[in-house]
Order: sequence, then C-alpha cells, then structure tokens
Amino acid sequence: MASTMVMMRRMMRIIVIILTKNLVSKSQECAWSVVGEESKYTGALALEAKILSPDVYDKSERPSVAEYNELDAPADLVTVQIELTSFAVNEIDLTVNPRGLLRYRWQDKRLQYESPSAENCSGYAPEWILSDDARNSIWRPDLYFENLREVEFSDDSESAGTWIYPDGSVFDSRFLNTIFDCPIKVKRIPLDRHTCKIRIGAYSLNDQSLELKAHHTFPLDARKTLDNAIWALKETRGVDIKINFGQVGDFDFVDLEMDIRRRLGYHLLYSMGPGVLFLLVGYCGFFMDRHLAPARVTIAIIPVLIMRLLLNGIFARLETVSYAIYLSQFLIICMYLSCFCVFEYALVSVFLQCEHVAQHRRKSLKSLGDRVVRAAISRLEQKVQKVHTMQQKQKEETDTPPPIIARQISHPSKHLDSLEQTTTEFEQFEADIRTKREFISHGDGSIELRPGESIHSINALNSIRNSNKKARALQRLGSGQRHQSWYHVVEHDTEDSDTDNDDDPSNSTYFHSDYNPALERDLDLLRKNFKKYDTDNSKTISPIEVSWVLRNYGVYINSITAHLEIKNWRYLNGFRIPKDKKKICLNFHQFADFLMGYEKYSIGDYNDTFRFMPVSLKIDILCRLLYIPCCVLIFFLHYYGWFLCQTC
Repeated sequence: MASTMVMMRRMMRIIVIILTKNLVSKSQECAWSVVGEESKYTGALALEAKILSPDVYDKSERPSVAEYNELDAPADLVTVQIELTSFAVNEIDLTVNPRGLLRYRWQDKRLQYESPSAENCSGYAPEWILSDDARNSIWRPDLYFENLREVEFSDDSESAGTWIYPDGSVFDSRFLNTIFDCPIKVKRIPLDRHTCKIRIGAYSLNDQSLELKAHHTFPLDARKTLDNAIWALKETRGVDIKINFGQVGDFDFVDLEMDIRRRLGYHLLYSMGPGVLFLLVGYCGFFMDRHLAPARVTIAIIPVLIMRLLLNGIFARLETVSYAIYLSQFLIICMYLSCFCVFEYALVSVFLQCEHVAQHRRKSLKSLGDRVVRAAISRLEQKVQKVHTMQQKQKEETDTPPPIIARQISHPSKHLDSLEQTTTEFEQFEADIRTKREFISHGDGSIELRPGESIHSINALNSIRNSNKKARALQRLGSGQRHQSWYHVVEHDTEDSDTDNDDDPSNSTYFHSDYNPALERDLDLLRKNFKKYDTDNSKTISPIEVSWVLRNYGVYINSITAHLEIKNWRYLNGFRIPKDKKKICLNFHQFADFLMGYEKYSIGDYNDTFRFMPVSLKIDILCRLLYIPCCVLIFFLHYYGWFLCQTC
C-alpha cells in the first residue's frame, strides 16, 4: 500500500514537469519582440518598457526626423476620421453638436515590433494597446478644432485607446462630445438645408512638417442613418484645404462636412397646417349672414390671434435675425389675409348702414301716403265747413234757403262763381267725408272710399280751391272718373287764402297755411330721384331705371322683376297693359304712387342677378369667389420667389 502511494506521487511529478515544459515553450512562441533583437516579451507592459524607454524614444521628435535624422525630413502624414453616433442642432445658438469617435492615424517606425503569428497564439493574434500611462509617452500630432465652441474628451478605456501595429502605424481613438459653430441660416425654414463642418488643423507644424488629410474612405462616417425628430443627415464628406499664415507658411486643414436637411413634419403639422386651417376658418365667415355682426366679427378676429400666436412660437425657437424667413413670412401672409376678413366686414358694415338708411327711407314712404290722404281729408273738411258757414250766413240774411246751395258758396277771400252741381250731390259728397271712411290712394291720382263705392280724385278735391273750376270739380267727385296724381294736393294756389292776413298772397313773410314742410321735403326727394334716373329726359322711367331708383329705398330687384311689378301695378289699378315692352314705363305721378304702395305691387321674386344685389352682399359674394384663388396665387408666388426663381 505504501509502495503504491509512492509510485503515484512520482507519476504526478513527471506529468507536472512535462506540462510545465510545454507551457514555457508555448509562451516563448506567442511573444512580442523588438525589431533587431532576439529578446521576447510576453506582455504589453514589458514591450512598452523596452520601446518607450526615455533613453530610446523621444516623444518631442517627429517620426520622420527620427527616421532620417534630419530636421528637414519629409512631412509626416496624419489622417483624420470621425465616426458619428448622434448629432443635434441648436438654432438659437447656431451650433451643431456631433457626438462620436475621433480617430487619428499616422506612422512612427520607432514603434515597430514583431508580432507573433495566430498559429502560435491559439488562433488569435494579440494587439498592442497602449496603457493609460504610456498613451502620453508617444509623439502625437499637434491638432486643434478651429470652429470649436465646447469640447469634451473622454479618456475612459472603454471609449478611448491607442493601438500600435507591427509596422509602426498608430491608431488613436477617443470619444468626442463637441459643440461647433455652425452658421445656420434659417431663411428657408422649413425647407432649409445646411452644411455644418468640423475644421481640424495643425497648430504648430506647417505643411512642410505635417501633412493633414481626411481619411480616404470615410472621413465622416456614420454607424447608421442618423435621423432625429427635426433633422436628417443626408451626406458627409472630407475636404482638404491649405491656409496661408504669412511668414510661417501654409498649414493643412481638414473640413469634415455634414449636410443636414430639416424634416417637414413638425412645421408642416404644427405651424403651416394650423395657419392654412384658420385661414379657411376666416373664409367661412363670408358665407355667414352679414347681419350677424357678433358671429362675423368673432370668426374674423380669432384667426388673426392664432397667427400671432404661431409667429411667437416660431420666433421663440429661432435666433433673432435681420433677414427674412420663409416660414415667418408665410405666417405673416396668413395673418394679413386673416386681417383682410376683418377689413372686409368693416366695409360690409359701412354699406349695411347705408342699406339700413335706405330701408328707413322706404318705411317713411308709407307714412307719406297717409299724410297725403289726411291732408286731402282735412282740406275737404275745411272747404265743407266754409260752405256750411256761408250757407248759414246767407240763410240768416235772407231767411229763405237758396234754391241751389252750391251756387251761393263764397270763398273766404272772394265769392265763388255759380256752380252747376246740385245741392243733393254736394251733400252726398259731404256725407262721405263726415263718415270718415278710409281713403286709399291710387296710382292714377284717385282716392277710393271704403266701404263706399265712389272713387274721388284728390286732384278734383284740390280743384275746389280754384273757383273757376269748382263746378266741374264737384261734378267729378262722384263720377268715378280717373284724373291726375295725388301730388296736386300739396300744390299751393295763391288764390286760395284764409281770412288771416298772414295768408295773404301779397304777404311774403309767411308760407301759405296749407304748407307742410315735411311733406314738401319728401316730395322734393321723390322728384330728385325721378329726375336723376330719367337719363333720357322723357319724363318717364323704364323698368331698369325703376330698379335703380328702388335701390335708394332698400329694394334690390332686377329689371325683369321691375317689369313684372310695373305690370302688376297697372293691373291692380285698372290700367290696360301694353304689349310693347318699351311702353311699360311710369311718369312721376305713377312712380310716386308705385313707390309708396310698393308692398302691394311687389311679386316677391328672389333677386339672383349680381348686378342688382346690395353692395354689402356683392362684397361677400366676390370674397367667396376670389378669396381662395387669390390666397393660392399669393402662396405660389411666395414659394416661387423663394425656391424656384433663380434670379430672385
């Protein structure tokens, strides 16, 4: 048993010795060595200690100077590359913030070594990665960022490192979170494109000592398509340039450029879209009743306030600039077009006031006819009272009633001529007056007594004032014969005067006692309107002229409707209707009666002729038809001037 244990211990020692010898030989095969030396270095720290020894390596000396041992040695080539991971644009500060890996490549033959093969290292060729302490012990190009605003380098071993390759090539990489100046001009927002660049240059070595180039394959590389909510990266490139600094010579610079384009989604949905939408809201106001002032004003004012709010939001996100901006101009145009809706309704309101005045003028015409009839009745009563007074006076003087009362009626200022009408006829006329029946004015100048059957001419009533025509006038009172228009009732005959000296025709201090200033004013207005639209001086007006006259009284009809209403007037007044359309016209007396009783003769047709519509309605209709096309034209010209016109 003891001998067996001894034998097993011997066997274990032999196995350990064999394994140790194999591992030592293997480690010697998978080891680094310095060029020209037989020593092997199994660790990176040992290799660093050998190559980067201060007695051997001078980090202040350029690689080419050390290689050629000459101060005017060729320039060392350094390539630059940035691999982007993300970026952001600040439109207020006019900066761009690219985040990624900054990489330099150059060659330093002093760092050459022999690398073991992959077969000797279990299929994996080890790399020489400088330690954190050794990273600052090698020569590095003296580079800087010309348009740098803020920079943050990371020396974390997970995001920064320096790799040395067997041929002496150096690959330096570190994470870079930088903010660069980018002169963004947002004049074409939201259809703007910008080119932001990162300028890297040599600080102390001119082009004779340092040749700086962008990486030939991907100078500004992106791991994936970099897009964010506002911007999209379209293209990257590297540009090599030289800048002369006078006596010190030319220096190499590399511009790593990135082309970015603004995404349309945000401003299209939240700026331009609401602007157009509320522009249409203001347009809907043209279809609302123009008499509804609160609704029209509200729907016109709200879009203006919304446009102002959108503009404030745009200006808050942009830097204060002195040049024009497409988006702000677009919203300003929308605001001006919305203000047009306010101005349009203000103009409509002005014409509505004029139309209200015209309608009030038409209402006054109704009272004009009533005043004419009342004047006729009052004058008749005065005449009858005078006749009775004179009859009573004669009866008291003669104590015998006159055989014909009408022949003994005397005018207050002079005696009346003999009358050819009997007392019975006159008393019948007086009885009609005393019953106070309602008088209806006809267009031909006649007055109808309701509910009586006789039609008495107001012109005949006025003729009573003329003693020479009194007999024939009294004969016409009950005859039903048509005569001239009612307007003669307000004509003043100087022969007709009261006993008052103030009414003496020779007295120019006072008007006649029958003078009614309000009635005279209305009649003068009718005469002026009649003469104004009687363009051919024929003393008659045609249907189309009637339609234009009615506009002054708030009635808007076309010539066809006016033609039918004049025919209706002739029919209701018993006139025959001529077949010739040219003879369908009105003289002043007929026109006055037609105008005062227009409600009775109106046929109520809807006026669909634009020419004869109210001015306020015309403005609304024109805006309904032209507002949208004008807006589209303005927006197209605005877009054309900004993006399509090459010479603008």
